[in-house]
Amino acid sequence: MTVCIAAIATGLFRVNDKDEEHPVIIGASDRMITAGDIIEYEPDQSKISRITPFIVALSAGDDAIQAEILNRTENHISKILSDDPYFFAVEEAADVYSRKLIEHKKQVIERTVLQPVGLKWDTYMSKYSEGIPYWFEERMKKVFGDTDLPITETIIAGVDESGAHIFVIDESGYIRRQDRAGFAAVGIGAWHAESQFMFERHSPLKSYSDTLFLTYVAKRRSEVAPGVGRDTDLFAISLNGGYIELLEEQDALKKVYNNLIKKTENDTIKLRNTINNIMIKVQEERKAKYEKIWQDKIRKWEKSGKLEDSPIKAKGTAYFIEPDGTSKKIL
Repeated sequence: MTVCIAAIATGLFRVNDKDEEHPVIIGASDRMITAGDIIEYEPDQSKISRITPFIVALSAGDDAIQAEILNRTENHISKILSDDPYFFAVEEAADVYSRKLIEHKKQVIERTVLQPVGLKWDTYMSKYSEGIPYWFEERMKKVFGDTDLPITETIIAGVDESGAHIFVIDESGYIRRQDRAGFAAVGIGAWHAESQFMFERHSPLKSYSDTLFLTYVAKRRSEVAPGVGRDTDLFAISLNGGYIELLEEQDALKKVYNNLIKKTENDTIKLRNTINNIMIKVQEERKAKYEKIWQDKIRKWEKSGKLEDSPIKAKGTAYFIEPDGTSKKIL
């Protein structure tokens, strides 16, 4: 029950007295934490995990599980960099997280499902390699319920020597690259956030300022989804400065956005009034048109001396149906 957003932009940086274009990651997250199935709260703590100075993880799903996997991921990468410092690739960080997620799930299943019946993961896989036995499915349901293991979604985003990259990892460990689209979101508010990027036809070539505002708007719009927190953390990552919290920018964007919402609400009220006046005018014109048609028919029947045989007299008293559904007596 959360929303996490990452987007790629093209920013201008001053390098050797020249303005150069470089890819930038811009991201946002709420602070809503989910523990177990129903417990939600919004602590004064960011959900953005810095794996390296240039790579972050944005996590959705069970917070305890995410904390465990992220801790393993950060320790693994820290050890690699301590032995051989180099510019860690974003794709490699996503691969490490995926492997740690799968490793964690295997260990949980082994401890809670297999060990109580005297099995380990390797012995289980060798014994039941051709199919899943009925008792295993029943024990999985007993331990985890109908939903299986708690669902997690994670964005690994950052910059390296090959550019800016965004990867989304689902609960199975499957990795999806989002570099071409240039944006991604996870959590219950993901649909609302991503639709904003689609509506604005975002691409990685969009400017830093446009993407920054779009990311902030996407986060605020996603707050209509149940479970998305009101607090916002906004950041940017570039090769020139690494990870930066955009506190001052967020304050400015908040004022602009709130003013925009007020203006939009006022414009919407004016638009509704205009539409209402148009509909009233259309209904009056339609009413006058059909009344004229009926009167012309009545005069024609009277003139021909066939009024008694007309549909009006044949069926008794005639009524004209108003556009609003009410009826008016004609004869």
